[in-house]
Amino acid sequence: MSNLTQRVLVAIIGVPAILILTVLGGWWFFLFVQVVAVLGLNEFFSMASQKGCRPNRALGLGATLAIGFMLFFIDAAPFVFLGEMRFFLIVAIVMFLALATLIVELWRDKPQAIANVSITGFGVMYVAFCLDSLLGIRSLFAAPWIDVQAFTALNGAELELAKERWAYMIVLCTIVAIWICDTAAYFVGLSIGKHKLFPRISPKKSWEGAIGGFLFSGLGFALMAHFWLPVIPTVHAIILGILIGIIGQLGDLSESLLKRDAGIKDSSNIIPGHGGILDRFDSILFVAPLVFIYLNILWYK
Repeated sequence: MSNLTQRVLVAIIGVPAILILTVLGGWWFFLFVQVVAVLGLNEFFSMASQKGCRPNRALGLGATLAIGFMLFFIDAAPFVFLGEMRFFLIVAIVMFLALATLIVELWRDKPQAIANVSITGFGVMYVAFCLDSLLGIRSLFAAPWIDVQAFTALNGAELELAKERWAYMIVLCTIVAIWICDTAAYFVGLSIGKHKLFPRISPKKSWEGAIGGFLFSGLGFALMAHFWLPVIPTVHAIILGILIGIIGQLGDLSESLLKRDAGIKDSSNIIPGHGGILDRFDSILFVAPLVFIYLNILWYK
């Protein structure tokens, strides 16, 4: 089976699956994000191992699940008491991870203790927290500190129904904006790309393609928001779309940098024809926390 055939088959199965899980939300979406985060973190740790590092996988994966729970349970019983403490608990988890990793390193008897501890902590922030931000975006409207009344004329039961629809549409529009950016960057670069963007890291990418990517991303997100997310003001939808296009491409380049340093072509071969989790979700790693933070600031009471 050719590489192209594998890519097409995976897309035919994978894209609808992601859409369905995002719309379903709840535990289905939680499990999907956690599986992706755990696999992605394991790939990152494997890349670090190529450089002689020995990250603490058990602590890293444990912290991934803990952060996921904090971002998932915004006001769901029996964790309603968490409220705004959720962010404090996430910081506490990261601090505990840093100290626990260093303490455990005393007994591991592995070389390069500084690198091992640093890679473990950074991996959790880079892969786990960033991917788990999707849970925060999907659950945003349940947060007690979020108020969208100033941005919509709906109220009562209509508003509650709209909130659930907006919750999954925000995630879907973010993902689609990334796809638009990648597609536009590829075709614009293929058509008129002459000036190399980062030849040391990604020789085929051009400035023309990058500019086309974030422009189409901004336009695409603004149009999607106009039809499906009227709760986001147009000017903010345009800003978000452009930021998604810029930051998403930086995420792509950053993951390419890590792979080049590790001397590998793909982060793994877990997805036939596409490489690894990090290869497919590299842009989302940067974009998800950006969207989560932006919307929290926009709608904060």
